[in-house]
Amino acid sequence: MSRLSFHMLTQIIKKTQKSDQDAIFAITGPTGIGKSVLSVWLHLKHNKGFNFLKDMALSREQVLKALDNRKQFGNLSIDEAINVLFKRDHMQRGQKEILRVFDMIRKMNLFVTMQWPFFWALDKHILDSGRIRLWFYVDKRGHAYIFAPDKNPFTQDPWHRTFNEKVLKNWNQGIHPEKARGYIGEIYFPDLPPDIKAKYLEAYNRLKVGAERYENPKDKQKRLKLEEKEIAKVEASILASLKEKLPRGFIKQYARDKGIHPNTLYDRIKAVQYETRHTDDILSVERNGLKPHPKTD
Repeated sequence: MSRLSFHMLTQIIKKTQKSDQDAIFAITGPTGIGKSVLSVWLHLKHNKGFNFLKDMALSREQVLKALDNRKQFGNLSIDEAINVLFKRDHMQRGQKEILRVFDMIRKMNLFVTMQWPFFWALDKHILDSGRIRLWFYVDKRGHAYIFAPDKNPFTQDPWHRTFNEKVLKNWNQGIHPEKARGYIGEIYFPDLPPDIKAKYLEAYNRLKVGAERYENPKDKQKRLKLEEKEIAKVEASILASLKEKLPRGFIKQYARDKGIHPNTLYDRIKAVQYETRHTDDILSVERNGLKPHPKTD
């Protein structure tokens, strides 16, 4: 695998900024795995004057305030970006305003990192618009895989989700990211030194208190429901790939342990299997250059 260094990534950031575009990096992965650690390293390597309190944000209001005070070639780290650009909130006034501001600051040459757990839970306008230059998936502490979107103006799936979900369906049995479209390499990173970690945590806690004052209870409830739905889909995908190898009665017992009806879990698995068969048709068409047969009732 190709291993990237912070020096190489810093060069990518600066090159992107000089081309009159903003470099937005997405960093995702399970809670507590080190997404913020990677973000801090990226900003400090890019700008030694990175200010934790002024250059970080955790809410829509904080993002808007930070963007108003940005200088050209500045930095911004959006921790818990799911709270800021949650896709189900697209029509909210604050959400629309942030999307508009992001579009307006293209010429500000900003370097922005956004951290949240599940990549596909973010607003589709941001994911598919080409604004995200690189996606870092932190799979374990101190390590991340890096992906880039397709620049083809005709593609409707710049991150190749359909294809990659198929070829990497057995991710948990053996990781082979080099098979994925858009994969460019990996990076290793250390934990933060104690003094830097203390500064980050102090700023984070102060911003967290401010952010919690603004989050609408209904928004939080919708966000949590979507996160549960996305997690359930990933869970069903894993069970579908292992179904033939699981012992008899495992899925029923697993459903009971999770507090859901077995039929509900079976329905989720069937939905994943249907999507997989549909993807197989797409891959067959791509390999053979054929048109898929029309469906008949």
